[in-house]
Amino acid sequence: MRSVVVFLLSVIVLLGSPRAAFAQRDGSIHIFSFSSKNKEKHADALTQALRMEVRGTPGWTVVDPPSFSLMMLGQKCTQTPDAVCLSKIGEHMKVQRFVWGTVDGARGSVKVTAHLWESGKSDTAVDLPLGDAANTATHPEVKEAAHTIARRLLFREGTLVLNLSVAAGQIFVDGLEKTRFDGKAAQVSLPEGLHDVQVRTANAPPLQRKLRIQAGETTTEVFNFALPESSKALDESSSSRDGGRNKSRTTVATALIIAGGAGLLIGGGTSIYWAVFRGDTRDRAQKYFDAKQMGNDYCNESTKQALEICSDDKKTKTLSGIAIAATSIGAAAAIAGIVLIVTDPKTGTTEERPVAVTPLLGKDVAGATFSLRF
Repeated sequence: MRSVVVFLLSVIVLLGSPRAAFAQRDGSIHIFSFSSKNKEKHADALTQALRMEVRGTPGWTVVDPPSFSLMMLGQKCTQTPDAVCLSKIGEHMKVQRFVWGTVDGARGSVKVTAHLWESGKSDTAVDLPLGDAANTATHPEVKEAAHTIARRLLFREGTLVLNLSVAAGQIFVDGLEKTRFDGKAAQVSLPEGLHDVQVRTANAPPLQRKLRIQAGETTTEVFNFALPESSKALDESSSSRDGGRNKSRTTVATALIIAGGAGLLIGGGTSIYWAVFRGDTRDRAQKYFDAKQMGNDYCNESTKQALEICSDDKKTKTLSGIAIAATSIGAAAAIAGIVLIVTDPKTGTTEERPVAVTPLLGKDVAGATFSLRF
């Protein structure tokens, strides 16, 4: 009984409240909380995300009005609001536009319907799907849905995709530079309506067209420049050279890192085997010395045991050299590959020159050197 009384008092307060309290200022928008019968968490999350999206846009102010259901009850609307009901709510609040919507669905499937009511205009709606897990305002799907709703309903923006026959230039919209492009494609967001789009490049006269952008739609346009043969060849060679250089650079770097890793594995494995083999050889040599009461010149002995120890001792020196060489070469190659990757090829600080890795093998030295010009 008490809850019913509180609800009725709320309706009375709503109906008797001064209408000026809801008055809409220029650049402001009333965003009602999205209603739902079985997906309340999703509805609350989308409401928060949409309000944050619009509040973060310069020139826009968000007003949080009372419950949409309460407004419908106060204006004696049916369960599904029609144009008359929405007009009554707008007149009562003294606003020219507001956003309302619903979030409903079965398990694993959620449907969002967002509406923009504007005085004297027909209803504008956006339908979007949501994942069942998208029930927080910071969830990527919820943020993307809020961004889409804001663009289509409020900002009235569309997307312009330009496919270009040149590799670099500038895009001007309505006389102002909008963006620069580095590559043969560009994308910009523009308000709904007719726009004067001009593309400029260094090697040809600018191209200019009038293009109509629809809110929430993607418009694709192709700009083919009539380049002189010399400029065309220069543009294409520049593009292919940059792409080829970056691709070959990555290939060389990857190969060096893989080869370096293999060298380090071989060197590490050989080092372990060398340590074990060397220890065993020295143990046998020590026992032989103790038994024969002689020095360590067992390579001059004629016994079978002495000759085996001599042969194994030479093997330990060979294994040591292999381990040092493989580890050094592997480390050098891996470092060269890493340097190639972390150095930004677009800065032009690294010349197109292969990395030179030179092994050093000698009587008293084993290792490698590498050279890389910057």
